[in-house]
Amino acid sequence: MKIIFEKNILNTVLNAAMSAVSTKNIIPATSGILITTLNSEKVTITAYDLEKGITTTVPATVLEEGEYVINAIRLNQIIKTLPDAQITIEVDDKCMTKITSGKSEFSMPALPGSDFPSTPTVDTGKELAVPQSVMRSMISRTIFAVAQTDQRPIYCGVYFEVKGSKIAAVSCDSFRLAYTEQECDIKKNEEALQDMSFIVPGKTLIELMKFLNDSEDMVVNIRIGGKHALFNVENFTFFTRLLEGQYIEYNRYIPKDNNIFVTVNTDELTDSLERAALITEEKAQVRNFVKCNFNDNTLVITANAVSGNVYDEVAIEKTGDDLEIAFTCRYLLDALRVCNVENIKLSMSGPLRAMVIEPANDEKERFLFVTLPTRMK
Repeated sequence: MKIIFEKNILNTVLNAAMSAVSTKNIIPATSGILITTLNSEKVTITAYDLEKGITTTVPATVLEEGEYVINAIRLNQIIKTLPDAQITIEVDDKCMTKITSGKSEFSMPALPGSDFPSTPTVDTGKELAVPQSVMRSMISRTIFAVAQTDQRPIYCGVYFEVKGSKIAAVSCDSFRLAYTEQECDIKKNEEALQDMSFIVPGKTLIELMKFLNDSEDMVVNIRIGGKHALFNVENFTFFTRLLEGQYIEYNRYIPKDNNIFVTVNTDELTDSLERAALITEEKAQVRNFVKCNFNDNTLVITANAVSGNVYDEVAIEKTGDDLEIAFTCRYLLDALRVCNVENIKLSMSGPLRAMVIEPANDEKERFLFVTLPTRMK
């Protein structure tokens, strides 16, 4: 195999592919990039860690056809250091790779393409096209509440529900819940006309979001098969396994009987909690909580730790009784940072009942976050 690439094109593709390269080295080929020649002018580059993958077709000058796997980390490092010129990648019959650019030359071993695991295909299934701005917004407002590790794998992903022209996304990690929905022009094939739902691993969505922009004109094409899903974003195709299982009845976990309502400026509350986090998020075995005292038209925020204390006040509008309640500061900040509205409404009913965060008066934004309080010592 012998291929000539333009450095900037190859560099961009490799940076994207690194998100799907395995670091566990259980199967050596999954820590590599699969390079496959298609014709004299096109090459596919694929990475797959057995859970998620990415593939794309790039222009190149193919002098000799072939299919080989090259260590991804080493290849990426080499390409970054080479001068801005054409790069030639050549693999001989003994699977030895030679990478040259100008007077620079590297050599390293490769693996035959047959060693690379078979990537999932979704030839048929439910297809829908969603504006990139919608998908990006929904991921950002739910990804923070995805469980990192859980005995129930479905909580390690985001649950999507598509009903008519409405798409909703939900995540939950047992301490907090995030919900968002949007009405948009969803283009579907015939199989996707009925209501549908699926759960996408959080790790896949984190990488997918990097390729999405805020354009309403550009779409992400999604194809849902039995156990896998494909996301086509411009020149890249992401593929991932779907999480299997019945998702929770999330509506049951959203409090409906709250009787204390607070309206507060989002930025002012965020800034105050950022200051409190300097105390509560110190590197210690036990994280300290932040205490919120809702009293008349003032929210008093305090936190105490071995290293010091913090006191702050934020102006609010409140209806209902006064309340003192405590939270893990980071849980509140994670939600506030993705609100993107001027004012939010906080709904509560007691010091040990969950609090609901939602837009105060922005009808275009439809989201809510549920956060469990912590017991005060």
